[in-house]
Amino acid sequence: MNRGEYSPSVQKTLYETQVIVLSRVPEVEEIEIIMPNSITSPST
Repeated sequence: MNRGEYSPSVQKTLYETQVIVLSRVPEVEEIEIIMPNSITSPST
């Protein structure tokens, strides 16, 4: 089972995803990702 790869942050994951898409899909020239500026903690 593929469990993915550890990433220390959502930002790093999104950046790496953008780099891969931009390098593999020539039709894509720009990617914009908008995220809320908030910190969310899981409820205990």
